[in-house]
Amino acid sequence: MVTLYINGLKVSVESGQTVLDAAYKLGIDIPTLCHSEHLLPFGACRLCTVEVGKGEHYRLQASCAYPAEDGLEVKTDTERVIRGRKLMAELLLARAPQVEVVKRIAADLGVTKSRFTQKDETCILCGKCVRFCEEIVGASAISFVGRGISKKVQTPYEESSDQCIACGACTFICPTGHIQMESDTRQHWAKYLASYSRQCRFTRMGFFSYKICPNNFRCETCEVDQQMEDMLGTHPTIAIYPASQHEPVRIAEFKFVPALHYTRGHVWSKFTDGTIKLGIDDFMRAVVHRVDRLHVPSSGTKFGAGEVLWELESGNKRLPVISPLTGRIMSINPYLEVDPSLVSREPFGRGWIALVQPENQEELEACRSRLMTGSVAQYWLSEEAERIYAWSDPGSRHAVAESGHLGEDLPAHLDDQQWRALIANFFG
Repeated sequence: MVTLYINGLKVSVESGQTVLDAAYKLGIDIPTLCHSEHLLPFGACRLCTVEVGKGEHYRLQASCAYPAEDGLEVKTDTERVIRGRKLMAELLLARAPQVEVVKRIAADLGVTKSRFTQKDETCILCGKCVRFCEEIVGASAISFVGRGISKKVQTPYEESSDQCIACGACTFICPTGHIQMESDTRQHWAKYLASYSRQCRFTRMGFFSYKICPNNFRCETCEVDQQMEDMLGTHPTIAIYPASQHEPVRIAEFKFVPALHYTRGHVWSKFTDGTIKLGIDDFMRAVVHRVDRLHVPSSGTKFGAGEVLWELESGNKRLPVISPLTGRIMSINPYLEVDPSLVSREPFGRGWIALVQPENQEELEACRSRLMTGSVAQYWLSEEAERIYAWSDPGSRHAVAESGHLGEDLPAHLDDQQWRALIANFFG
């Protein structure tokens, strides 16, 4: 647990939760439009802006994306905060003056009209549909296209998307009712799909192994469709989502397992019966490229938080990995003695590295509170991806990425100084 203060009130929440989660726990109302408990923090609408800081130094941050931290002080109702929220409400009201949810939020903030140029849009670019389709459904059938005032949500080339599975999740999550991908896709299927390709949308969602639609995709009159809705009590993709948390997803070019815990040094942790299994995440795997040798202390060795726990060796380069806790090594993955490259081939599976035991129960809980998981960890990894794509060695200006993709075999292509600078910036 971590403890913070919101408007002077003390609150404790689990590590990995956000300032917005903590505020909700206290019953403090903070307006949101782009936020959903099912999705990664996005911070697009900025209606949830608060002041965060410690002591005399405070700054405005989106509470939906700011992680709760020990000792953090949060202010949700200062003049600066209210002024910022009203400005965002004005901008939204100018874009979508007829959308009910926008009018309601603006009115709650005391905004009844906007000084900005009026449009008549129904899409407010909150990104919920795009993110839900990518993060929960895994289809990525829609995305943002264009920039600035031309930005909009659309399918590729503005045509029916082959990736859409007609699950209706985008319509379900949309706060304005703008997007209607489900009905458009079902009409397309009814017109163009051959009989053997007419799979029920619940098959496409993963509920059935195989089922052909006998109803020409008129889901609103389908008994199976109605039974599934009654049984699940929520949108089907949300109901099936917890199981998918143990399956890797992609953030940029890096795989990510939502159910695991992560350190900022790119070590993943899995807590089991008082012990912790440790390995490297896919970000570190991509940087190391391949592991030729692994240097790990023997079983029984004691170590401290912040110390080097093991080293990965690739070619003539080494990458030291920092321990997230104080404890002792219980065992080393026996497969690595025979094949250390498993670390770089299967970092989340057979390439795990060590099983460790915390020094005591207090250290176990402290370790859990220091680590990131769920949406906070996903948001952090997406920021790490952006950071490394833009990074270059401060001395030589040598870049490690090109066109939004890491270069191949970085250990072989960076000199010692560049390699040390890279490690210090991302793994120190």
